Amino acid sequence: MNTKYFSVFAVCCAALAGTAPAAAQSKIGFVNTQRIFDESEPAKRASKKLETEFAKRESDLANLGKRLRAEGEKFEKEAPVLTETQRNQRQRTLADLDQDFQRKQREFREDVNQRRNEELSAVLQLANSTLKDIAAKEGLKAEFETWRWARKRCSTRSSRNRPMPGPFTLDELARRTGGRVEGDGSASITGTATLRGAGPGAIAFFSNRKYRADVGASAAAAVILAPADVHLTAVPRLVHDNPYACFAAVSTLLNGVRNQAPGIHASAVIAASAVVGAAASIGAHVTIGANAVVGANALIHPGVTIYPRSLIGANVIIHAGAVIGSDGFGFARSDGGWVKVPQTGRVLIGDDVEVGAGTTIDRGALEDTVIGDGVKLDNQIQIGHNVRIGAHTAMAGCVGVAGSSVIGQHCTFGGGAIVLGHLTITDHVHITAGSLVTKSISDAGTYGASLPAAPNREWLRNAAHLRHLDAMEARLSALEQKLSLMEKSR
Repeated sequence: MNTKYFSVFAVCCAALAGTAPAAAQSKIGFVNTQRIFDESEPAKRASKKLETEFAKRESDLANLGKRLRAEGEKFEKEAPVLTETQRNQRQRTLADLDQDFQRKQREFREDVNQRRNEELSAVLQLANSTLKDIAAKEGLKAEFETWRWARKRCSTRSSRNRPMPGPFTLDELARRTGGRVEGDGSASITGTATLRGAGPGAIAFFSNRKYRADVGASAAAAVILAPADVHLTAVPRLVHDNPYACFAAVSTLLNGVRNQAPGIHASAVIAASAVVGAAASIGAHVTIGANAVVGANALIHPGVTIYPRSLIGANVIIHAGAVIGSDGFGFARSDGGWVKVPQTGRVLIGDDVEVGAGTTIDRGALEDTVIGDGVKLDNQIQIGHNVRIGAHTAMAGCVGVAGSSVIGQHCTFGGGAIVLGHLTITDHVHITAGSLVTKSISDAGTYGASLPAAPNREWLRNAAHLRHLDAMEARLSALEQKLSLMEKSR
């Protein structure tokens, strides 16, 4: 068969603009859906419509943000001369203003995403109808039941999927990461390794004092370390204030991020009303429900389930087996049994979030479950309904957060930590592994609630002592009273 290839995009855009294209003798068509979104007249009209519709709210939100920053700066300047009562009052006012700003910002993003979803769905339906007509006229053997047909054949590659050209000299790596070089800056770096496992061409890093002895003995071509540790080795050094973050940047340059190619796998099941952003990668057997939105450049690994109306931001990574938007655990006791409470909220996930394998994020009961920008969730984490997690918080594996708890920004949670429901944890709180959080935390800092491992006999003795603490406290109190009487009788 003599098959010719052509671009359906030009034909589709012409048809969407109302101009009938000339017939082409072709059997296979390739659709650049993103160009339809960007360049077709209906998409341009939809974009302009949304800009006009949300212009005032966007301006009001920007002004509120400026006011919040101004009030914060004013408080910082005046705090030293304020009384404690005045400081507390001002702090409460700032907290209320910040909460109002966060709420309005969240509602604005939700409304914009929802309206964008509606407008893009309309464009997709029009494009789908046009593509069906083109397919019929051109004799294309393709199914256009949803726009997934076009996207799964997309060959556009994201820069995230490719390592930068290498090798690099140490000088080049320093320029790209903001570090400085000590020693031979022309050293060629071809890969990354641990201090013990490194060989010629490999760069390692040092940031944990446990491995101090390995620095001088390492066979690495170069080592990333902090300014205070420059003297530990004579090999070329990339000096950086944050060696681990520098190593992450270097590793990305040399190795790229391992993932799958953009496009939609043939086995994925995506609702017709769902929207998948440009250069997103949807793996095998992924399910995306009705009116869900997956942002640009997202990476959804095989077997992920995204329930209807869930909103996933840009540059999000969701690993295999994760479930986004399942029902929260909501049941009301009635007549000796349980009545299910409908979970009518959504899951909203911000930009640059990573969700580990097997992690579950429940949809809200009435309000939404919200995961802020830059949050990192490890494997097998349970996030209950209505939970809100602030930007750039990180949780290690098997953490559990019960429903309606609010967690601040830049917090960390060690593996296996548990947060009970309806609690509030402020920003910059660090919970150690295995801890049980039973009360709200209002002050930043590190908190722990677990005993370290000990030999079993020692642990049993300590446990026995714990059981007798009340009796011991009573005996001590009695002894203190006797001593007090003795002192008085002298």
